[in-house]
Amino acid sequence: MDLYDILLQAGLITSALVLYLIYFRRPTNKTGPYREKEWNYIIKYIFARIAVRRWKSQFPSKFVVSEKSKEGLTEGWDGISIRASATDGTSVLLSIRKICGRKPMAEVNLYVKLADGTSYKLPNYPDTLMVPWESIDDGWCAGGLKIQILEPEERLRILYNGLLTNSVDNITQHVRLNLIWCSATSVVRHPADWSEQLAAHALALDTWRDGSWTQILSKFGHNGWLQFGAVQGTLQTFEEEGALQRKERLRLRGVRERGWSRDVCPRRALTLTAAAKDGTAIVLRGLSYKNMFNELVYLY
Repeated sequence: MDLYDILLQAGLITSALVLYLIYFRRPTNKTGPYREKEWNYIIKYIFARIAVRRWKSQFPSKFVVSEKSKEGLTEGWDGISIRASATDGTSVLLSIRKICGRKPMAEVNLYVKLADGTSYKLPNYPDTLMVPWESIDDGWCAGGLKIQILEPEERLRILYNGLLTNSVDNITQHVRLNLIWCSATSVVRHPADWSEQLAAHALALDTWRDGSWTQILSKFGHNGWLQFGAVQGTLQTFEEEGALQRKERLRLRGVRERGWSRDVCPRRALTLTAAAKDGTAIVLRGLSYKNMFNELVYLY
């Protein structure tokens, strides 16, 4: 047996071993619900970078911004949210998420914290409020919270007229919220503007049992966009007799986000939104799905 035959057989054996370890070896045990990096993570990451680059090249160059709820979405979810804060500790979190189906429902979240530490929240907080979906022409509406589209991609009006619970004495009282959102940046698209490195990291953490791993990206149905900007307006609280109790002027910076998907919601989700005095703002989000993308992170 000459040297060429020896090298050829060694190469075939090595290739078979590498293919087995990459595609067929049992995955590393999970730590809780999350999977640790396997020994071949670097190899998988290199292939994942190529797959992600090819996947993103298929996105249309022109992105159609969808402000209103997608009426053609018959399954999955569709939502809008605003998260904003100020350096004095004031913060606002509000969202409406449509749960699509034969009889659409809506999840409503509303939380306001003032500079003195007083917070106002929905009576069933931290659980979301589940109410029937209300379809309107100029925006979103559910559970007393209304988000009107004044100028697409530019301005929104946020109105709330209903009951919120005061954190100081735990009393549920009548509250009115009247805010205007103004965008300060262009639209950031997801997943079109998702970092290739972070997308490849998420793909490399998944188990690759066969050649179908490249289809994981095409099955990822979470789409959306976000903008950074500012929100300002007033919050009014009323006593039981109807007299005005408190009126606060709010000025905050943050992000507004639209998102939709035909698939089920993530198993777990964590979002960190921060804004600095000089206008710098970031959104850091971690998601975990049950059947794909065990650990997904993106940063804008």
